[in-house]
Amino acid sequence: MSKTSTKRAIRKLWISFFLYSFGVFMIYSAYGTLLSLQSSINVVDGLGTFTVAIIYGTAVFFTLFCVPPIYRRFGAKKCVCWCEITYVIYTIANIYPTFYTMVPASFIVGMGDCMLWSCMPLLNSFFSKRYTSITGKSAGVESRFSGYFYGIFQMSKISGNVVSYTVLYAFNLKSIPEANVTSANTEGNSSIFVSEEILPLETIDYQHCGANDCQNATIVSNSLGQYVPASKLSIYMLMSILTLLCVAAIIIHVIFIPDTGEHGMSRRASKASNLKVTEKDSAQVDGCNDRNNNDETDKKNVNKDSTNGCTKTADANLIVCEEMAIDPKLLKRKIKQSKSNLAFTISTLKDVVKHIINLKQLLMTPIILYTGLTYGFLTSELTRSYSSCVFGVASVPIHMTFYGIGATIVSIMLGKFGKNVHRTAFFIIAMICDGTIYAYALIWSPTSDTSYWSVIPMYLILGGMQGIWVSNSQVVQIKYFPHCLDVACSVWNVWFMLGIATQFAWSTSFCVSTKIYIQIGVLILSMIGYAIAEILHRRQLKSQRRPHGGEIGEESKKSPL
Repeated sequence: MSKTSTKRAIRKLWISFFLYSFGVFMIYSAYGTLLSLQSSINVVDGLGTFTVAIIYGTAVFFTLFCVPPIYRRFGAKKCVCWCEITYVIYTIANIYPTFYTMVPASFIVGMGDCMLWSCMPLLNSFFSKRYTSITGKSAGVESRFSGYFYGIFQMSKISGNVVSYTVLYAFNLKSIPEANVTSANTEGNSSIFVSEEILPLETIDYQHCGANDCQNATIVSNSLGQYVPASKLSIYMLMSILTLLCVAAIIIHVIFIPDTGEHGMSRRASKASNLKVTEKDSAQVDGCNDRNNNDETDKKNVNKDSTNGCTKTADANLIVCEEMAIDPKLLKRKIKQSKSNLAFTISTLKDVVKHIINLKQLLMTPIILYTGLTYGFLTSELTRSYSSCVFGVASVPIHMTFYGIGATIVSIMLGKFGKNVHRTAFFIIAMICDGTIYAYALIWSPTSDTSYWSVIPMYLILGGMQGIWVSNSQVVQIKYFPHCLDVACSVWNVWFMLGIATQFAWSTSFCVSTKIYIQIGVLILSMIGYAIAEILHRRQLKSQRRPHGGEIGEESKKSPL
């Protein structure tokens, strides 16, 4: 390939990557903003936190049983475009938020959200592999693309919350005492719309804000003025803008996301499209199945047909010829016809279960779960107990903007410098910063003189560290399990979504201080698990280079990541 064509290919790749990232940015500018407001604007009867728990509970189930086979059937592009329609449905449901509208919409968007989160690391890996194939460079490429993507992704917290803040104040959102709150619908509508009066600061019960917020029903009802949303017109305007953002993102992705083919599929799913299957290939697959325990099984499934020189794979019920005479597209079509949908789904679920109980995956589970718990803590507890409770619901968007700023800066830095610094160093920094903020959150005690800016360090630092937890934990999945990314990314998504669902589910059951202590405990367990997993991974890399004459693996030779 000439230098001119190489440059053209690289430029085209970056354009596709940034347009794909921009589409996700637009989706989460709308959806992420809406989530951060749920625990405040729909605080009555716990509607907001209850429906968000439904979203991520649905996401856990759907990711575990449906995402891998759907991805293998339709590919990343179709999955992303279809799942983004669910965000439109959820946004529209918030125009008239009741249990009858929000619960069904939450189930629907839960299915779509888990699909998007599963496809994002797969697409990032696809772009990084394409870049490596064009340039020949591989050192730190995964971290670079992942860092840039999550930098753009985290910027959605800034833009979305700026839009929300502008709309709320443009329509004169004011917090008022309970006596002046009027329900928009006396027949079960949980949204409360307000007049123009302001709740005097001296009437706010600061004693039950911050770490002392236990979501007592009586206390919440006495301070509804701090949580009430805007007037009907402002709600209609905000939801219209967020819906337009979702629609624009769908259009961008339909046009510009490339076809990923079978990238990231594990051997069981993609073996059918390979023209040559050998015992050596089976033995080199790591992550989906334990190599030492499954060599004999793989050998039993590979039999030579002496009459035609082809390889018969019993698990796929097909014959794959070693010669290049067969058209791959025709072969792929025949394979799809040969396997029933039920058998295909069952084989995929087996891959998922095997991966979940893989030792390295078990050790990485706490850190992924912690990432989800932290995101849930930010969007549920921090926004309600440290923003709305003290400063009113209109403070949530501006505070979440600082969360987005911190996450964006750190994610971009990861993309820029990640190839020169080992991921362990970033995890240690994140652990120290998160622990410090938890201690600050425990001792923070608001009064009528508390500065509006006193909680911003929590959002800024926790947001920045969230950029490390999300980006780095996904890079670890890609590094540890490169031959079964479809399953590995789905399992990552299961634990991440479960963490968020858990945080929202127990939102009204525990005091914030209790949740902070739980966060600290899971954080410590996460780092212990990661340390052991990293040791095992390095030993595995060393063992893999012995049969090849001492050759150092690609990862250990070229990149600290």
